[in-house]
This record gives sequence, structure tokens and C-alpha cells, in this order.
Amino acid sequence: MKVEISVTEVVQVFKELQEQPEKILEMVNTNMPKAVGDYLSEIMQLELTRFLGRKPYERVEAEEMNHRNGSYPRSITLKKIGKVEVKVPRDRQGEISDPGHS
Repeated sequence: MKVEISVTEVVQVFKELQEQPEKILEMVNTNMPKAVGDYLSEIMQLELTRFLGRKPYERVEAEEMNHRNGSYPRSITLKKIGKVEVKVPRDRQGEISDPGHS
């Protein structure tokens, strides 16, 4: 995950935190579920890449080989983080499955 922030934005955040130090907890609580969700989604994509043995959009000769088949949204609740939205990747042959999805 790549995050871009300008120097001006960093300076502004530090000024706000100096004036109101309690805001850091609010900032962490607000941003943490999204960051965790993005991280978990990326890990699942990497696991599918490892499982299939090739990167997204990388093609192989054999037509019967398994392929990526998009993803579906899923909400999970994590202790001390709260509700987290993730994108669960699918494979065409259904060999990878979400253990919590019936």
C-alpha cells in the first residue's frame, strides 16, 4: 500500500496534535479499520497469486488451468479494531474458499 502526503499536510497534522493531543486516538480509531482491511485484502491477493503460481493477468498456455475470478466484499469484526471491510479474491474453479462464507 502506497501513501502519499505532502510536507504541508504533515506540518498541519503535527500542529493539530500539539494543540489537541487526544486527537491522535481519534485519528487511529478512524483510520485503523480501513488500513487493516486493505492490508488483509492485499494478503489474500498475494496468497491467491502464490496458489495459482502466477501474477494477475499473467497467462499460461494450458486453457484448463485455474484463473482469478474477481472478488467479493466481506465484513468482519475484529476485537479492538471493529468492523473491517475486505475484498475476498475468488478463483474460477472455486478451489480457494472463505472458511466463514457458506
